[in-house]
Amino acid sequence: MGEQQAINLALGNIFEMKTSVKDTTEKEKKYQLLNLNASVGYNFVADSFNLSDLFLSYRTQIGEYLGISGSSGYRFYDYDRTAGRRINRYLIEQGKGIVEMTSFSLSLSTSLRGERKQAQTEQQLNDSARIADHQRNQNFSSYRGIYDNPEPDFSIPWSLSLSFNFSQSQENPSFKFRSANISGNLDFNLTENWKFTASSSYDLISKQVSAPMINISRDLHCWLMNFSWTPLGVYSGYRFEIRVKAPQLQDIKVTKQNNDRL
Repeated sequence: MGEQQAINLALGNIFEMKTSVKDTTEKEKKYQLLNLNASVGYNFVADSFNLSDLFLSYRTQIGEYLGISGSSGYRFYDYDRTAGRRINRYLIEQGKGIVEMTSFSLSLSTSLRGERKQAQTEQQLNDSARIADHQRNQNFSSYRGIYDNPEPDFSIPWSLSLSFNFSQSQENPSFKFRSANISGNLDFNLTENWKFTASSSYDLISKQVSAPMINISRDLHCWLMNFSWTPLGVYSGYRFEIRVKAPQLQDIKVTKQNNDRL
């Protein structure tokens, strides 16, 4: 797109608090209050809009059960309502402050779960190691399909997670586009080898339930059975699958589904 001679600045800071100790036998406790990151850049050879947007991201944890994270973006340039676009003129030159927020997002999440059962057999030990490795790989994956759910962990008797997500964009200060939803996931063991999982979300803007899914899993020793049902929406339908647990033999499976979109 052209020549660039840019300088970028990124700043990160962790705000923490520590409790004092009365004697050397006690151990001080450390609490993370806020993890804050900011970034901005300047392109010296651009013919306009040399200064890039200012981006902020923040994250904190309240106790063991509530996580809060968010981000926001800010423009240094003025918005011309007549032209309907940003113009190459700083806000501060127009007496409108230094920056103007154009995007904002906030997420609240919490999770609870029962105490993990200790593995008693070699098969259970292998399953726990494989599930942990599978979860790490999913964290680094950029794409997840509708049925790319985490492998069920039968050693956890039950778990519950809830989250609230809100986002707002306002490139044009006169128009704000918002999205907000609440989502939840519940799973529990019906028996030692059967697990039931249900998940869904509720769109607070359109006031509609979206993406509900029910999943039933059965541990078949060296094999794993999964039955997933999506009752509503474009991807409504079911999928039944039996596959080998071993990662090297993941392609050995039997699958049946009634929706080509899945």
